Amino acid sequence: MELLMYLDPAFTQSKIEEPTCTDGCMSGFITSVFNEKTPIFDDYNIVIIGVPEYRFAYIKGNYNPYVATDKVRAELYKLYPSSGKTKILDLGNMKPGETANDSLVALQEIVEKAISHKLTTVIIGGTVTLATSAYTAMANMGKTVSITSIDPNLCVGADIDLLTDRNYIGKMVVDNGQNLFNYTNIGYQGYFVQKKELKLLNKLYFEAHRLGNLRKNMAYVEPILRDTDLAIFNLSAVKQADSPASIGASPNGIYAEDLCQLAMYSGISDRTSCFGIYGLNGATDNTNASSVLAAQTIWHFIDGFYRRQNDFPVMEIEKYTKFIVNTESGTQNVVFYKNDTGERWWMEVPVTTSDGQKLIIVSCSYNDYKKTCEGLLPDRWWTFFNKVN
Repeated sequence: MELLMYLDPAFTQSKIEEPTCTDGCMSGFITSVFNEKTPIFDDYNIVIIGVPEYRFAYIKGNYNPYVATDKVRAELYKLYPSSGKTKILDLGNMKPGETANDSLVALQEIVEKAISHKLTTVIIGGTVTLATSAYTAMANMGKTVSITSIDPNLCVGADIDLLTDRNYIGKMVVDNGQNLFNYTNIGYQGYFVQKKELKLLNKLYFEAHRLGNLRKNMAYVEPILRDTDLAIFNLSAVKQADSPASIGASPNGIYAEDLCQLAMYSGISDRTSCFGIYGLNGATDNTNASSVLAAQTIWHFIDGFYRRQNDFPVMEIEKYTKFIVNTESGTQNVVFYKNDTGERWWMEVPVTTSDGQKLIIVSCSYNDYKKTCEGLLPDRWWTFFNKVN
């Protein structure tokens, strides 16, 4: 297989002992690509790859890259799967390129290969900058992409000449933005964000949800993650007490259990085809707390993946229960759809084109439906209406 030239077997470079398990833990459901003479990708649902690439880090340091990826992998192998259907192919660790940009190209090719076989990719980074490879892979395949990042920074950065983990979203917009339909940040912290960054996000009709608002109601971001193709989880979003070995760790942040909840929302989305967790400092993870958290976050994504309900866009939206809400102004009726089995909701947003009016379907919540019944159009409806008109 041509991809093997990019890869090293897991645990060989880090010298971390590979966990062995005989009582049904994850290692028994994960197959190494190096143990297969000719891997049949269609036999698997998920591929895992470690990418020990840290040269794009804004904060420079010795991050012990192979130790970082293999610590997470070792902790994941020890956990027990929630589903007997679990079928995962472990690609090992990607060899860092001669340059950091070479690494991005190699990862892009690997993600393209996975997508072509309808496999969901789980990336163990490395810095969040690696997500640009996954985006480029999707864009090259003609996909219109919605990205959600869990990050204390907005990462749109005014200075995008030199790519880093603080400006990679801005770099995507400038260099290859035609395929980026939506970007949403969850968990940003106001003191890390410049006002001009927020203004730029608003101008582009992207979304940003502050940490404080997330704490009030975790469930309100589920529709956002349901509409996500590329999910980016940065451990620096987690409070330092819960993840002491995150790059750029801060006293404030998302709680560990909330990160796992967000990962489950991401996994259960029928759209998410690439999930990555990034930002572990392998050199300072002395207690393994951060690698254990990263492994448990991946576990929750996998748990969500095997709970997918083949909802929209897999299921035709017309098969759901339809509600038409007349607003008080009478100028705009809003159509909602409900999956009675999963209790999940969607809404129509009209798009005016030269060929007439079309519709897009956007995930939403029951609260959005209730708000509309009270005569107020939801913020999420307005965001997408302004984006597409």
